Amino acid sequence: MVAKKARQLMVKKMLERGWKNKLAKKGEYEQSLLEHSLNVLDVIIILIDKKLVSLTERQQQILLLAAVCHDIGKETDEWQDYIEKGGKWVSHIRPDLAEKMIGEIASELCWNTSSEALAAVKLHMTNERTTGATVIELFAKHQDNNWKILCDLIDAVDNFVSIRELLNARVYWENSILRRYAQIDHHSVRVRGLSTTLLHKAAMEAYFHNDWHPVLFFPEGTLYITGLSSEKRVDKSDIESILRETLKDLFKSKKKNFPKLLVGGILQTFFPKPELFDLQDLRSYFWEATKRAKAKDKVDEKNVYKYYNMKRLLDETGDFKIAKLGDVKDLSKVKDKLPEEYKGLVRDKKEDFSQNEINLLSNRMGRAQPEIAVQKYFTKVIDPRNGLITEQEIDCFREAYEEVFGENTFDMLMSTSTLMPANDVVLGIDHFWNQPGHKFRVEASKIEILPTKQRHKLLIDALVNITEKGFRKVKSKPSIDHFISKMAHNFMHDIYYPNSQDSDLKEFARQQINSYTNAKRNLCAEKPTDHICPVCNSHFENGVSAIADILDKPGSFNNRAFAYDRIENIMICQSCYYERLLQQIVLGGRPKETVCVFPQMNVSYYGGQKIAEKVLKFQTKMKEIQGGAAEIPNSVITFSRHNKIVRNVANIELDKMSTEEFCDLFKYQITDETKKKSSKKLVALLTKEFDECIEEVNKLYGKEYASWEEFAQEVQEEPSKFDLIIHQICVQAYNSYPQLEIVFHTPNLIMIPTYNPLISDSGAIGEKDEADSKKAIKQILISLMFFKHLDMSIAILEDKENLELIANSTAGAVYIPSNSVVRSLFSNTANTSVSEKSASWISRIDADKWFNGLVAANQLVYRLDYPPKNNLYTILTAEHVGKLLRRIEIKQKSITDYDINNLEKLKEVLSKCW
Repeated sequence: MVAKKARQLMVKKMLERGWKNKLAKKGEYEQSLLEHSLNVLDVIIILIDKKLVSLTERQQQILLLAAVCHDIGKETDEWQDYIEKGGKWVSHIRPDLAEKMIGEIASELCWNTSSEALAAVKLHMTNERTTGATVIELFAKHQDNNWKILCDLIDAVDNFVSIRELLNARVYWENSILRRYAQIDHHSVRVRGLSTTLLHKAAMEAYFHNDWHPVLFFPEGTLYITGLSSEKRVDKSDIESILRETLKDLFKSKKKNFPKLLVGGILQTFFPKPELFDLQDLRSYFWEATKRAKAKDKVDEKNVYKYYNMKRLLDETGDFKIAKLGDVKDLSKVKDKLPEEYKGLVRDKKEDFSQNEINLLSNRMGRAQPEIAVQKYFTKVIDPRNGLITEQEIDCFREAYEEVFGENTFDMLMSTSTLMPANDVVLGIDHFWNQPGHKFRVEASKIEILPTKQRHKLLIDALVNITEKGFRKVKSKPSIDHFISKMAHNFMHDIYYPNSQDSDLKEFARQQINSYTNAKRNLCAEKPTDHICPVCNSHFENGVSAIADILDKPGSFNNRAFAYDRIENIMICQSCYYERLLQQIVLGGRPKETVCVFPQMNVSYYGGQKIAEKVLKFQTKMKEIQGGAAEIPNSVITFSRHNKIVRNVANIELDKMSTEEFCDLFKYQITDETKKKSSKKLVALLTKEFDECIEEVNKLYGKEYASWEEFAQEVQEEPSKFDLIIHQICVQAYNSYPQLEIVFHTPNLIMIPTYNPLISDSGAIGEKDEADSKKAIKQILISLMFFKHLDMSIAILEDKENLELIANSTAGAVYIPSNSVVRSLFSNTANTSVSEKSASWISRIDADKWFNGLVAANQLVYRLDYPPKNNLYTILTAEHVGKLLRRIEIKQKSITDYDINNLEKLKEVLSKCW
């Protein structure tokens, strides 16, 4: 209680002294003085609160004061210059500064512990413990005789939190005086993507349940401590059980995204993800299928000739195999394949068809397209090749289907393949359309004359009923729970520790050698064999073919192919497949870019709670702005309105903004003009969806709409009253697709997948016709905004970039996208610190400078009037400010104070401004 109360005041003091913008660590990694000091303070607080150290209240106060002030000398300009530029060594032990700050805090908290706390500050560094300094403290009149032990404790915690690698930090604890106070354990994972956030969550909960408390979060894992007497241990099975429940909750919350994931293109892979199939949601899948083949006024005339001949043969012979002989491209050759006794049944000349007959049949097949799609989706669901049933179990569905549509109709339908209107109508749709209405409890001589939506509903209801009957007889029913268990088990391969069994390193090495030896040969081999995943470099035997729906441009992941090989679908490991499937489930589509947030080095438990608070507030505000899933939005959160974001952010201190205010920076208010256009679009889409028949709408929904505008108005006001199809039409009309989703469970890794469903080749940040370098600069500005607000490392990554490599080698504040000209721009800029470990990161030292420079460049875009395709890069590579000044003068006929202010900021980052 004492520790937590004091922490608030101590954080305030550190912020007032500007520690957030000062370095404590630099080299292979960076860490601010604020973050480092908080890490030391928070580990001490956990040791105190969990009663892992036996201390008096006075000793607790000494530790807390020493923890917060132990590195106070690093705030000085001399030490900051030393750490940034090198040169002669400068000590960071400043008793004068420490004494003053300790006095201020102790006074406000009414503590009397100044001298011992000051001693701990002076001697917390081993290399500062000269004989003279120690003797002076020995003869000082300290009230607490254990001040030396407290000094050692501060020194040990300081060293512990200063270690970049998780395993090395654990080893240090186990070999330092810290082992006297608590046991330490950890979990570590392979950093893969969204699945990693779930693994971190599951592991942390498992440790919590076993009385282990997290102390430090790293991108790849977490360190935990518990009392010396505890014998509780965490098993890998504990983590898997929690992961499985977490995935169930996630799938349930994202159920609305499943129909468009389970229904592909009718001419491509129509049933692309059978493992996600859930019988309870079959009706929504069928409705989604109706959108994959829109009704037409007519089809190609050749289909009319095929339809007539196939229909005549079927009616006369009752044998659909003979009827299919009438499916001939060249009408004049239709009799060539037929037995002699059937030749008289068909027509082989175009002149035999009247124009009225052609128009009638063509329109009929065009109108049937959505119902053809529904029937085809039904055939895919019960196709044994898709794995939901076995070859022997298909008969379970035949009986139920033929009860409704007649004898032999099941085999006819199953004999159809890709979309071929004549085949599909003769062998499928006719058996539905020719049914009498009373069989489906409607008043009609036959189903064909009913309104379109009513026909769709009757067909879908019938096929849902047939499918449910069939699956009741199937031995192993498809279950999403089974798939979730399989996914959870697969993701558990990414858990490095705790591990339930010891690995045979020699066998593992042998597997790797064999896999690398055969990697080129087996790149596209679908049979079980030695593979190396071209995405994550893991060994596997049974993989998944990476279709374009799963992997962006699969052929580009072919670095292991032989030269000049023709690359088809490459094989990837199950974990990479499930990871990308998970991304689509969360976002509702394949993300183009993902904003990744992780500690620059490590972050403490209480520091992580602060991050959690900010992220959850951002989520809440985002939902408040965009409204619920069934609402027509008045505004959206987007990264694509770049110019508006820049206007919002100019002259604002992001680190001092509330999270709600920060979220508002990305808010785009939908204008009245846009709403009017969207409203007209909604009317047009609804009219088309219901074949311009308002009576059909009234009959379907039990209403009396006088016009399409009246129907659209009610849809806009209360979209939740209508079905999924109407909701999806609203989303399409108002372009209200979610462009980003926040995935957060622990501070180890936060992910914000983004995409723009309206522009297939663009992410949520760039625009379609922009140069890659301009898009990369925009990504960097968004990253800098998140860094300044969250004080965490930010990387915006595309599908091909390796998150594990980047997260485990963080060397700065903001990741520079892998664009060679942009990286050259940032590394060649005057007065810019190039990271000692990687030129692909902007140092936290340079973050403010680059943020101000990029904002200024964006502010001058219209004034400078360069071609928009790559104007930002053109500005940032100008030879000097004078050239830009002269261009503004020419283009705008005058120079304003606004221009001068922005040019001054820009001058700091111009690549050739030496």
